[in-house]
Amino acid sequence: MIMDFHAPSTIDELSSLLSNSSEKKHLLAGGTVQGIGWALNEECIYGKDGRLQNPGFLDYRVPVASDAPFLDVEIVEVPNPYHPYGVRGIGEVPIIPPTAAIANAINDAIGVRFETLPLSPPKVLSAIIGNKLPS
Repeated sequence: MIMDFHAPSTIDELSSLLSNSSEKKHLLAGGTVQGIGWALNEECIYGKDGRLQNPGFLDYRVPVASDAPFLDVEIVEVPNPYHPYGVRGIGEVPIIPPTAAIANAINDAIGVRFETLPLSPPKVLSAIIGNKLPS
């Protein structure tokens, strides 16, 4: 599968033959929003005792509808030549590209390459003002 972000709101995917076009588009949009959340917000925080400090959704920030950009999903049907029915996986594909795209955009904007996620506002601001470079 190939995912290409032409603009912040367009997703293209090389897909197998469609069994349910609408369902695939929603899977791609949902995975993309999940990737945005992973890049910007989602972080497990552990205390000095090694226990998870944010075990619930009140403390572990996941994206909600108002965090999501409008997404235009385009699917190009290309059968998988290595599968008897031409199918391809779809669910996990859109999660990874948003993290790289956001990290690259931040690097282009401020000249700092982050090597860990999330790229939270406090972490980016800290890098901008030079108090602490990312690890």
